[in-house]
Amino acid sequence: MAIMENYREELQQLHHRRVKYIVLGGAVMVLLFSLLDYVTVPQLFNTFLNYRIAAAIFGVCLFLVNRFDRKNAYCFWIGFSGFISVIFTLLLMIYQIGGVLSPYYVGLIVAFALYVTLAPLTAIQTLVAGGVLLGSYVVTIAFSHSLVAPYLVTMFSNLFFMICFVLIITTQSWADTAARRGEYLLRKEEDVATGELETQAEKIET
Repeated sequence: MAIMENYREELQQLHHRRVKYIVLGGAVMVLLFSLLDYVTVPQLFNTFLNYRIAAAIFGVCLFLVNRFDRKNAYCFWIGFSGFISVIFTLLLMIYQIGGVLSPYYVGLIVAFALYVTLAPLTAIQTLVAGGVLLGSYVVTIAFSHSLVAPYLVTMFSNLFFMICFVLIITTQSWADTAARRGEYLLRKEEDVATGELETQAEKIET
């Protein structure tokens, strides 16, 4: 039990260190993609830029909150909040440019990949994040009134790629978690063996 408690503490520290890359990376990504707005929807460039600036400022605020989280107690929620803020911004844009016809759904996949590949999440946590992503996308499409017969094929195609990506990343999270736990247990076994050898060496010397 003590070994697994130490493992969880070490995992929290890793999560805390990576959260700053998650929130800052998300802020930079959101701002950089304004170039895409300028090319694809120039008439909405200023509106979308305001959305992006607000999301970036929120990301910086989360970065500061994470710095003051000395006990690493809220690193998961800080990173998850950054992820939610980015996908909310993207969904707002998707709603305003045609719902299911908007190509910006790819941005949701990019945001999900950035979050999950950096955060040391378990497979269950990854599935939950993916479920939030897919569910919020479907709700946005429903409210945009584009969830009608002529667009159902496009809707199915978008969801198919998103679901496949979520499952692939979940598999990666499961493999990474297993490898991380195995590496930790092996390291602890080596520490115990080293301690026993040092004890035997002291006895022999005595």
